[in-house]
Amino acid sequence: MVQLLGFEAASSDALGSLGRPLHHYGTKKKAVRMRIALMLYGGIGGGFMAEGVPVVQQYAHRLGKHCALTVFSMLRPAQAFAPSTYSFLHAGGHVGGSVKWSALRLAYRFAQEHRRQPFDLLHVLWGYPAGFWGAWIARLFSLPFVLTLQGGEVVYLPEYRYGALGKKRVATRLQYAYKQAKRIICLSCYQKNKLPAQWHHKVQVLPWGVDIRHFAFKEKNIEYPLRFLHVANLQPLKRSIEALQFFEYFIRQTQIPARLDIVGDGSAVPSLWKYVQNEPLLSRSVHFWGHLSHKKLPAFYQEAHFFLHPSAYEAQGVVLAEAMASGAVVVSSVVGMAADLLNEHATFIPWVTHEALTQTILHMLNKPRLYVAMQQEARRQIELHFDQGKHMESMLKIYEQVLKNTSQ
Repeated sequence: MVQLLGFEAASSDALGSLGRPLHHYGTKKKAVRMRIALMLYGGIGGGFMAEGVPVVQQYAHRLGKHCALTVFSMLRPAQAFAPSTYSFLHAGGHVGGSVKWSALRLAYRFAQEHRRQPFDLLHVLWGYPAGFWGAWIARLFSLPFVLTLQGGEVVYLPEYRYGALGKKRVATRLQYAYKQAKRIICLSCYQKNKLPAQWHHKVQVLPWGVDIRHFAFKEKNIEYPLRFLHVANLQPLKRSIEALQFFEYFIRQTQIPARLDIVGDGSAVPSLWKYVQNEPLLSRSVHFWGHLSHKKLPAFYQEAHFFLHPSAYEAQGVVLAEAMASGAVVVSSVVGMAADLLNEHATFIPWVTHEALTQTILHMLNKPRLYVAMQQEARRQIELHFDQGKHMESMLKIYEQVLKNTSQ
């Protein structure tokens, strides 16, 4: 499992250098910290309550404590956004605006910063558009380039109109980014296996970690009403309607008191609302909470007995790690990190038919020790393989290895 998920044990030399200077410049060998440029389309400083993509924003905050970090974003952040551990530069773009002009403005700002004090390495998140333009900038300035694939860069799912490979021009630009990258980071073996085999020699699997202090573990016994939870960006890809349909089937067939909390927002919300309103049984038992601050999520996970996640695709599925860390037993489709954990003992319940899932849950209700054991094993896996601290150690080691190989 350690090798499978990319959390290799760091050497004592590598661990000892965390947060310490990597290079020496000048005749007196004055030590300076590693200078990292982190480039992305968006995901830091914007979105709901300026939380961006929380796991990405948290990573930048942590990385800024170890390195001299400058974040370059194509999108403008919220006006009040003020990071405390790193510099933040943006191209002034907005969602739906010209990607090309945002990229060129960002390249100009990058050139200014690089001339002022050269960067050691460029790390880009998302294969497109940031990956393509980051690869171009890295080649222009002869910088080593690490690429993290975040979502749909390696797939196209026509029934959901999801994935970068649906457009030939985008697919071609992704190939250019893969070629230029010194290292490609995938978030799961499931995602890696969808990447063309010709690039596998560059790939390291390294899933995002969660803050196990923030998502504290709460062991629960079976009590009623049963609490089901669904947290997602409520788009068709997440198949939230399937979660509703299963919940309806479960309460109709078992007559067990239960409730379903749905947290998130997106284009699927109107159809979900309509489905619930047309079913009196659901209207009394389903609660919509909208998009909540990331700080409020632990309480929902900790109170949930079962976390429903029938998504059609995930590169990783960070919500799965959050739920497992907090003590909710996960019921998930076999995608992302769930696919990687499939052969691990008692970590989650694979999503199958409504009838089979109902029987599995009833079996657990009759064996409360099994339910508690699943909570404990899931938390153990998170602590071993999905902790933010270990993720940072592994990523810093990747940076050092790339720089070492580049200098040879």
